[in-house]
Amino acid sequence: MARRLLKRQRHPIFAVSRTAASKVISTTRSAGTSSTPNVSKEIVITNGTGTNDCTSIAADALQDLTKRALATQTELSKRFFETFWHWQERIQSEATQLTELFKSVFSTTSAADQIGLLHAWIKGVTHRNAQDQIYSIETANAFAKVEPQI
Repeated sequence: MARRLLKRQRHPIFAVSRTAASKVISTTRSAGTSSTPNVSKEIVITNGTGTNDCTSIAADALQDLTKRALATQTELSKRFFETFWHWQERIQSEATQLTELFKSVFSTTSAADQIGLLHAWIKGVTHRNAQDQIYSIETANAFAKVEPQI
């Protein structure tokens, strides 16, 4: 790690100089052509002395990034659980309706009544499938609206 820091300090793009009261980080970027002048930017940090300040700044930034990532993950998890329970309920209701259909079809002796029951059930299935398609599209849109807060 110490060798990497020494290499960075000697590199012409990144130079670090320290004084007792402040730390100055200078970065110099030079373009390949002579028509573009060198661009220099300095950041002066006078709060404290040395690396502990940089470490605390980096730790705060990392903590903030972690909080935002967790917020995004929490939102996605919440939507996944809502979707899961919706489909779980749909499976249970379909199973219940299918059981009731079998009971009613097998308890009826008339073929015309059985055909009528199946026809009504098919209409219900078609309507529920249309609602499922709408729910799927709305769910996909809801997931698409979850933006990473990073």
